[in-house]
Amino acid sequence: MPIRQALLMLAALGVAWLTGCQNSGVEKPYPITGEVKLDDAPMQSGEVIFEMAGKVPRQFEVNNGQFRGEAPPGQYVVRINSYITGQFLEQPTGPGAENASPPRENIVDPQFNTASKLTVEVKANNSNQFSFTASKRRDR
Repeated sequence: MPIRQALLMLAALGVAWLTGCQNSGVEKPYPITGEVKLDDAPMQSGEVIFEMAGKVPRQFEVNNGQFRGEAPPGQYVVRINSYITGQFLEQPTGPGAENASPPRENIVDPQFNTASKLTVEVKANNSNQFSFTASKRRDR
């Protein structure tokens, strides 16, 4: 009888292990593609960020107005950024000054990044193609 109980317990543990591995709480990401225009022209460089509450943001590099990547299904807030490299007001000095990066300035209007209300829904087994049109900051 003890061998039979041990075998049953081992079988139950095996089923639990297999079930747990198939549903580990990590959602499968799906391919996404898209285009971004900045003032009606393809955004040459930058990033598109998909944010979902409680999840790690997904960041996609934009080149020549195009981006691609993967994201789990769900509703996301979209943030769009494109930067220009500024110049130092004063040349950095001290240790590590030779490696200092010049400041970057986001040229996209805040309504498309820090104050974004853009949303998308990534769906399982869907084409997930997105198109965004943003505008440059007017205070520059």
